[in-house]
Amino acid sequence: MRNFKKYLFAFMFLLSLFVLIGCGEKPTILSIKVVSEMYVGDFCALDAEISAGELSNVQWSVDNPEVAKIENNKVIALKVGSFKLTATIEDSTLSHDIKVIEKKVYNISYELNGGLEDENNPLVKDYNSDLGEVALTEPLKEGYTFSHWELLSGGGSEILSGNTLTIGTQDANVKAIYTP
Repeated sequence: MRNFKKYLFAFMFLLSLFVLIGCGEKPTILSIKVVSEMYVGDFCALDAEISAGELSNVQWSVDNPEVAKIENNKVIALKVGSFKLTATIEDSTLSHDIKVIEKKVYNISYELNGGLEDENNPLVKDYNSDLGEVALTEPLKEGYTFSHWELLSGGGSEILSGNTLTIGTQDANVKAIYTP
């Protein structure tokens, strides 16, 4: 019984010491896992790597509420500009700079040269300059075989092979070329 009391006393002493010193590691934000560039109107889920604790305990804020806002665990880009996204948990804070840009959308106009448009190729097609390449569908012309698309105008656009258009920096106009 005497040994039991000694062990109990030692256990209680160590437990008290543990509680006084701290119950564990303090959470630290190691990184913020979001993009560095967003388009106006886009959103990005908020995510961070933390050393301990629950991600749901991270508090998020933006320094420029005219450019972006926090809503439903997402950051939403409102207008062109830049902002600092900050994550905080207890005494740990980390920030990440994000730039908001306008999405550039251009049109492709088709001159069918007597052919009929394919239903997959509308006469005017919007495309985003970030796509890099756009696959064009061949039009139909009775008695002829489609050969290729010819680029009439397009500020940096280029026809790579028969039906692939690389995206430039302005609207593009292409013409269908056929062989008999």
